Amino acid sequence: MTLIQCSECGKQISSNAESCPHCGNPIQKKHTTIPLYEHKTVRVTCWGLGGSNAIVKKLSKEFNSGWEIVSTIEDHWRGGILRHVYTVVLKRRKK
Repeated sequence: MTLIQCSECGKQISSNAESCPHCGNPIQKKHTTIPLYEHKTVRVTCWGLGGSNAIVKKLSKEFNSGWEIVSTIEDHWRGGILRHVYTVVLKRRKK
C-alpha cells in the first residue's frame, strides 16, 4: 500500500481506497491493460540439417510483420533423414 494525495481535498489517503475518507471524493483507479496476442501455427520444411537458421530464413516475412516464435517442435513422423519438418507457433500483439 502506498499513500497518494486526494485530488479534491489534498489529504494523504491509501492507494487502495475507493473514495477519500475525508471528503468522499471517488478515487479513479489506474487500469492496467493486459496485452492481447494473436497466435498462429505454421509448418516449415528444411532440407539437410535444417536447424534454427533455416527456420528463421523461411519465416522472415512473418518476423517483418511483428510475429515472434513461441515454440518450435520437430515433427519426426513427417520428416526424414534429408527433410526436416518443424511445427512453429508464432505470436504477435493484436492490432
